[in-house]
Amino acid sequence: MAGTYSNQTDILANFAELQRHIAISGPRRSKPSQPKPPGGTKKQLSPTEAAEIIAKYNAGAAMTQLKVEHHMAKRTVAKVLRENGVTIRRLEVSEEFTEREPVAGIIPRGHAPQLPQGH
Repeated sequence: MAGTYSNQTDILANFAELQRHIAISGPRRSKPSQPKPPGGTKKQLSPTEAAEIIAKYNAGAAMTQLKVEHHMAKRTVAKVLRENGVTIRRLEVSEEFTEREPVAGIIPRGHAPQLPQGH
């Protein structure tokens, strides 16, 4: 099939080796032995850990601090708090921030110019 000056002899030899390997390896499994849960492995939160998160939050800890300490997403911390009847605090802006000089190009909330009506 392959001539003297053809490089198909290497291809045919590789193909034959591949066929032998397939024959030896046996049938292929089409499905994994244990299905993986969708969305990855979920951490089961113990009642003690939930109580600890709630206590720290009520003592003034930020959600971002709690998410790092407990190795979970911020939305998960918020979910734990909401499910246990805790009111989520709004982000408070410090006086230092509100007393700063205005930044060029940024218009403070409530100070935007009014656009003419009827356009």
